[in-house]
Amino acid sequence: MIDFELDETYEIFICEMAAYKEDDIKELCNMVPPHYGILTGITTQHLERFGNLNNIIKTKFELYDSIKNKENMVINLNDQNIISEVKKRNIIKPIGYIKATNMSFSKNGSEFGFTFKNKRYQVTTKLFGISNIENILGALTIALKLNIDIDYLIKKINKLVPTQSRFVLKTLDNSTLVDNTFSSNEVTFKETIETAKMVNGKKVLITPGLVELGEHEEKINFQIGSLAKDVFGKIILVGNNKRTQSFAKSFKTKPEFINDTREEYFKKINDLKDNYEWIFLENDITQNY
Repeated sequence: MIDFELDETYEIFICEMAAYKEDDIKELCNMVPPHYGILTGITTQHLERFGNLNNIIKTKFELYDSIKNKENMVINLNDQNIISEVKKRNIIKPIGYIKATNMSFSKNGSEFGFTFKNKRYQVTTKLFGISNIENILGALTIALKLNIDIDYLIKKINKLVPTQSRFVLKTLDNSTLVDNTFSSNEVTFKETIETAKMVNGKKVLITPGLVELGEHEEKINFQIGSLAKDVFGKIILVGNNKRTQSFAKSFKTKPEFINDTREEYFKKINDLKDNYEWIFLENDITQNY
């Protein structure tokens, strides 16, 4: 498809190097040799498929290994798994994302600042949450490496619209719904919790927890639940199973479980909208797993 459709009218081709097993990214890079790369993050997502975290790290760094000029490789140095591998490989002066300052969130989206070549810039975007700001910073960093005009980039950031079910903000009467139901992982969930800390008003979380974590599913869900319990005024767990029970183990009071059906899920949202300013939906409901 790439061979047939890309011609001289294309200046930049962006390709996501996804993987479910070792050598997947290496194979894709052999098919489409990249000149630039962004290593966005390494999490326990798809741990069940990879077997262990080391296999995930090794596979993700196949992109780094495929970039000939390492000056063209941008790495998310906020990610602890990436930092550990950078130290292990003794990578000298890795190129990290431009850093955001003064992040703030509202029902209209996000705002943050950054510095480039000793000049301060302020950005507003309709995209919501720490995860989206991090994605913007990675894209911004690589775009500036491609010598794209910074004022042009800021204008484009201002016009960005959310991807379906990826931190989409929806108004429900007096409540703001944060729809992050497409897919979640350990890092994203933690960033959702950190984002929730930064918004004012009563907050509720509805989640089935995290899936596809293999033998670590109960442990990781317990850790996420421990972080979430003091941030949200109420937590609704979708489905009563080992995953959600682990999520709730650190709770001081008995949690509320609902059945994993769309009917009960949406009824619960409707019941909550008059009592909470923020309703956070994290990960899709369990009947899909």
